[in-house]
Amino acid sequence: MGFQGLTDEPWAFIAPLRPPRAKTGRPRVEDRKVLHGILDVRVTGCRWCDRPRTYSADPTA
Repeated sequence: MGFQGLTDEPWAFIAPLRPPRAKTGRPRVEDRKVLHGILDVRVTGCRWCDRPRTYSADPTA
């Protein structure tokens, strides 16, 4: 069983701690999606490259 994701309650605590979005450069991937990917790798102990494509910034990757 893998990481199931953050519920709204913990996310409400974490969300205000996020850095502001940059005005220039490449658009950032959704913060919650990235955090889910990081926590999934830490919980399951798998390699990042073995994660589902849903955690990729590039949907064609």
